[in-house]
Amino acid sequence: MRRINAILRRIHLENFFLVNMTKTMVTFSLVTFGWILFRAETMDDSIFIMANLFSDFYRWGEFPYVYRILTDMGLGPAELLASIACIIILLIADIHAGTSNIHEELMYERADIRFVFYTLIGFLIIALGVFHGGTDFIYFQF
Repeated sequence: MRRINAILRRIHLENFFLVNMTKTMVTFSLVTFGWILFRAETMDDSIFIMANLFSDFYRWGEFPYVYRILTDMGLGPAELLASIACIIILLIADIHAGTSNIHEELMYERADIRFVFYTLIGFLIIALGVFHGGTDFIYFQF
């Protein structure tokens, strides 16, 4: 990795968007494959999962197929739309966080704008949080 970084630095591409995106995707892929190995009951199960991971890859461009897969996992239309909206909000927040600091920006805003922002955040936590059912910490379920 040091050799790759040195080459990128030499040709002035170390902070290029596509290079950073590629590094992120490679890291995500390696961690995902690590989780497959970590979570599988047996090594045969992990090999089966990895062998069939991309078996229907060409069908992910078909909306009815993707919708059926997601609803078969227990997501209803409302949860699916809420998930997509939350992912878009997270992407926007991540892009915005790379260019500025939201805490510093809010510090200089008027009190009523800060109040609306923090009230909205609190409302989203209450509305989207899971407060019923088991009391186990989420990582104890794995």
